[in-house]
Amino acid sequence: MRILVILGVFVSTFAFSQLAEPLVGAEYSTAKKENFSGFLGENNLSIFTADYSFYSRRKQELLVRKFYKGDLLLTDSKNIFTEILDGFTNEPEEIFYQNGKLFLFSKLFSDRDKTQLLAVEVFSEDCERLSYSIIDTLLEDQLYYVEESEDKDGFLFAKHLKFTQLVEQEINLVKIKSDGSTDWKFTVRSPMALQNLRIEKIRFKGNSTIYILCNYAFDLLSSTEVTDQLVNNKYALWAFNSEDKFLKEFEIRIKNKWVNGIDMTIDPSNRLLVSGYFNETKNPSINGVFSLRINEKLKL
Repeated sequence: MRILVILGVFVSTFAFSQLAEPLVGAEYSTAKKENFSGFLGENNLSIFTADYSFYSRRKQELLVRKFYKGDLLLTDSKNIFTEILDGFTNEPEEIFYQNGKLFLFSKLFSDRDKTQLLAVEVFSEDCERLSYSIIDTLLEDQLYYVEESEDKDGFLFAKHLKFTQLVEQEINLVKIKSDGSTDWKFTVRSPMALQNLRIEKIRFKGNSTIYILCNYAFDLLSSTEVTDQLVNNKYALWAFNSEDKFLKEFEIRIKNKWVNGIDMTIDPSNRLLVSGYFNETKNPSINGVFSLRINEKLKL
């Protein structure tokens, strides 16, 4: 089912609150040059960070570090990278801290052929591996995404083909529970014939509706001509209910406007809030802001 959404524009006010005094710890540095470092999450006592170093397919490090929240001093550092399956090399793709556990998503490459897999490993806060599982296979011409539930209750894996011809588009979904096991798998299909598709956002909570913001991938550099068709049909919101196996598709467009910069979130009442910018042309400028809200029954 496809629903056309014509958006209204309104002005909202913003309230600002005073921030608490920040805690500043001693400077921490390492002698190694790391490819990535970032904040993962925190519990009552510690702050967790990840630092990744790539030397070769067979030699990599993913260091999880813990800092005491009272003074931000380093209390522990462990390398959680290991080779998952015999005959495969693996590379970390995404890492999350959720409900006292670490979830590491990695891509696996076969030593014998072009087989690629996606795996998830679950670690305790002490960096002991609790379990691992293979989520799905990956093809060379597939794009994939891993998104965390907004209420920290599992993950969603999505993949689709890179299309170059006008065909019915489909997205393969895998819901992953908070213990790392697979909850369900399903393929959703759009009735539209699409030449290109790019997933920009995925938002969901627990077992509620899954919202996928799709960009139909018009290339700004490929054409300078502006027509109503090009301006009006670029984004679509796929809303999928896993219990009913029901997909509802919303086109997001404003008449004679170019829509871009869309973001979305689910509020405490499980309503989806969507907001973004619009321009008079495809030029990188902003003429206004639009917003919309969709309730649990998928009504605008």
